[in-house]
This record gives sequence, C-alpha cells and structure tokens, in this order.
Amino acid sequence: MRMRAVAISYAKSLAWIAILIAVAREVAGTGAILLYDFRHGWHSNILLMAIISLALWVIATIASLITFAPVQAFQILVIGIMQREFGDRARFAALSSLPITAVLTWYCYDYLTPNEFHFGARIGLYQNGISIARYLAALAVQTPTTLFAFLYFEADRHRRSKAPILIAALAVAIAIGGGILIYIQAR
Repeated sequence: MRMRAVAISYAKSLAWIAILIAVAREVAGTGAILLYDFRHGWHSNILLMAIISLALWVIATIASLITFAPVQAFQILVIGIMQREFGDRARFAALSSLPITAVLTWYCYDYLTPNEFHFGARIGLYQNGISIARYLAALAVQTPTTLFAFLYFEADRHRRSKAPILIAALAVAIAIGGGILIYIQAR
C-alpha cells in the first residue's frame, strides 16, 4: 500500500463527496424553490431558478471541500503514520479515527465556512463552540463520509468497480436531500 495511492484515492473520493453533498443540497434547494414557486404562481422564474440553483451548487461544492479536505488529509496522515507499524492494515485507521475526525469536521464547518451557509438546512453545527449535540451532528455527517472514502479506497485497492458504491451514495444523497426538503416544508 503506497501512500501516494492512498492520497490519490482519498482525493478522488473527496471530489465525489463534494458532488454528492451538492446533489443533496440541490434536491432540497430546487425542490423548495419549485414548491414555493408553484404555490405562489411564479412560473416565469424558471431561468432565475436555474441560475440560483447553479450558484448554490457551486457554493455547496466549495463549502464541502473546505469542510472535508482537512479531514481527508488528516485521515491520510493517520494511515501513513500507522502504516509503519501495521502495514496494509493501517487503512482501517481512518475508521478508528472517526471520533477525532468528527471534531475536525465540526471545527472546519464552524470556523472555515461562511456562517450563513448550512448545506441546505441548519443541522446544528454552526454555533461557535462544540457541545454534545454539535459533536453528534458532526459525527452523523462524518461517519458516512469516512465510510464512503474507505470503501472507495478499498475498491481502488482491489481494482474493483466503484459503480455500486457511487450509485448507493447517490441514492443516499438524494434521500438526504428529500429529507431536508421535507424538513424545510414542515417548518
């Protein structure tokens, strides 16, 4: 297991993570805009909605990269350090470092992203200071992200198709976006 291969795989998975978060945000945001638009009879705003949607897609992607790039780098570092002692089994260190990476996720989200950006919904992370609730929210976001990066790396390592992982992740992103949309509409 070469560290360069680990870093490349984790960088590719980070790009996919950013895209998947943008998809979830897009489902929630576009759905909310469409529902609001059709309720109020503003059907002529389709072009404006498309422009806003594209802008929010870009913002979600950038915020995802700002939030998760340091976390992915930390996981690569942990794997590299553990590889000296454990060899190929060091790849599991990314999973075992999850409690720490959740804190790093919270920190990056709380202090590095603009304070009014919330991935489509306020999930309780941005409050300047960590609490049990904010840590659990960060853990809930970081767990599938870490699992996705690990599974993506495993597919790379064993030279298997990543299509099943990507399809499953896309389905989860759409479901999360739909859940956020329902949450937004219920408020």
